[in-house]
Amino acid sequence: MINFSIFKLIKSFFKQIYKILIIKIFFFIYGRVHFSKKLNSNYFSKKIVRLNKINYSVFKISNGRIYTDQVYNVAYIKNNQLIEGPSIQLNQSRFVNVSENIVLKKGTTRLAKKITGGVLSILTGAGGNYNYWHWLFDVLPRIFLYEKFYSLKKLEKILVPNLQEKFQIQTLFSLGINKEQIINANYYRHIIAKELFATSHPTMSNIERIPFWVISFLRERFIKNNKVLKNKFDKIYIDRSDSKSNVKNFRKIINEKEIINFLISRGFNIVKLSEFSFPQQVSIFNNANYIVGLHGAGFANLVFCKKNTNILEIKPIKEGNVVKNLSIDNNLKYSSISLKPLDKPIARQFGTLYLPLKRLRMFF
Repeated sequence: MINFSIFKLIKSFFKQIYKILIIKIFFFIYGRVHFSKKLNSNYFSKKIVRLNKINYSVFKISNGRIYTDQVYNVAYIKNNQLIEGPSIQLNQSRFVNVSENIVLKKGTTRLAKKITGGVLSILTGAGGNYNYWHWLFDVLPRIFLYEKFYSLKKLEKILVPNLQEKFQIQTLFSLGINKEQIINANYYRHIIAKELFATSHPTMSNIERIPFWVISFLRERFIKNNKVLKNKFDKIYIDRSDSKSNVKNFRKIINEKEIINFLISRGFNIVKLSEFSFPQQVSIFNNANYIVGLHGAGFANLVFCKKNTNILEIKPIKEGNVVKNLSIDNNLKYSSISLKPLDKPIARQFGTLYLPLKRLRMFF
């Protein structure tokens, strides 16, 4: 009988051989991708818009390619030259130099889909695939940047990070994008198009503060241009138990049942946001006067709150001020309860927390 560890070693060996073979096959089909700083600007044209004292670019690439691994890399390529401006490469969720883009080492290991017309890419790295916060603030604002110079109606396709979540489909439809225009990068990881359009990252200049133009864009498109319905939710607690994040258990309140029972006694509704459509979420936050919750993506909806809404964020003590800043920029009344984690969290935004009821009673 073959020892199990030897079997694993053999399996791993053949797996590596398979990966190397795939890379070589696709090098043969599409060639190697290179990067040259000197040649970079020869492969695209761009228009610049200045918003809140920051310059943002809209790139246009003729007869180019897009390749993404759907996690850390988005590569824009023309004549096998990797284009620095719009390309995205991440290492442990941090933006890194274009020289670290995976296509320079492993090539474009997917068959390419050819598209005859124009394609706008609103890819943003892994965060946009499932995360509500990144979808609202990193993905959708790219459409606004594109529309400063071009028309969505003239595009053949819009390449989006994913369409698995209902909020992704609903927000795109609310922006007037029809189903036939949308292609999902989860299935179209490598495309060739007559014209490719891409933009600067909307929020990379300051990860702690959402640019005011992004806030204005979202409010304009989803409040002013849509009918916001009245609802019964005056006070809400954001229940994160429906989160699909693979790290959701790294951030939790261990006595949450006690907290929820107390808030219910104070007239709060316990809200699981996944149970509501995107327009309903806009309405809930636009009508609420008190919003309480543990730090998380649901707080992105603060962008839809009316002036002077009361916000109470419960968070790990080392977490930053992104929710606070969003509240301030939206003219909301922000407070927080910062708690020292009971464990050793993997990052500052995580931790197992215990919230003494007396601290909550100070607010309600």
